[in-house]
Amino acid sequence: MARVSTDHFEHGKYHIQHTEDVEPLLDYLKELRNNQDQQAYKASPARWRKIGEIPTIIIEKWLLEGFNALAPGAGPEVIKRLERDYPYLLAVPKI
Repeated sequence: MARVSTDHFEHGKYHIQHTEDVEPLLDYLKELRNNQDQQAYKASPARWRKIGEIPTIIIEKWLLEGFNALAPGAGPEVIKRLERDYPYLLAVPKI
């Protein structure tokens, strides 16, 4: 994903804006949701499955809000935020 930062000076303040093209990621996750066997992970000895991907721009937004998605124990809150605000970032129809 291409991440772009732009900056400008306005009214005596310096502004930085971050943008990220997440369209390829959204297309990939939609493909996974629609075409993967949702029960296949149960046959794996590791019992792992991909539930989604979070673009770095969202992680940064959460950090600015005071939530660290990478902190130990943050998993339930991450899932809650994804289901509530960003369901299109999920690779599975239901967690």
